[in-house]
Amino acid sequence: MDNIDYDLIKSYFRIDNKIKAVHSHKVRYVWRFWQQSFINSPLNYDSNGNKISIKPFQLQVNDLVDYESFVHDTTDLLRFKKHYFNRYLINLNEHDLNYLKKMYLFKTNKPEHNHELDQQTMNELNQIEEATEWRFKLPVNKAVDITDNPFSNLDKMLGAL
Repeated sequence: MDNIDYDLIKSYFRIDNKIKAVHSHKVRYVWRFWQQSFINSPLNYDSNGNKISIKPFQLQVNDLVDYESFVHDTTDLLRFKKHYFNRYLINLNEHDLNYLKKMYLFKTNKPEHNHELDQQTMNELNQIEEATEWRFKLPVNKAVDITDNPFSNLDKMLGAL
């Protein structure tokens, strides 16, 4: 398992943090929107004598609405991923769940690698990613369950094409 896979599993454990960060960005964006001046004057000049122009109000409102829509879509996408990842975690036994938490969530001593569980988790995350792409009408990358048999993996990949 490479660093990309490790980071993907780690990111799924931190989806709540991502949702909070997206919401925080939205709050700051809306605050900045209402803190600006909407009044334009032909006499607006900066200290260097350059004319200051303000974007028309209706265009600024359009940007705000677009950003809020983007935040809503992103939050829905993250909640979808979180829901199905939690469903996967509920089905694990306590030992496997503790292993995943120690390995990817907590910054404690890393346990002995359980390659089989790591691979099972990566296969599940690939399935979640594919389901997310279908659900939100994103470009779909078909998930292929990877095993230790390279010929089986090659057949699955060619079958997906």
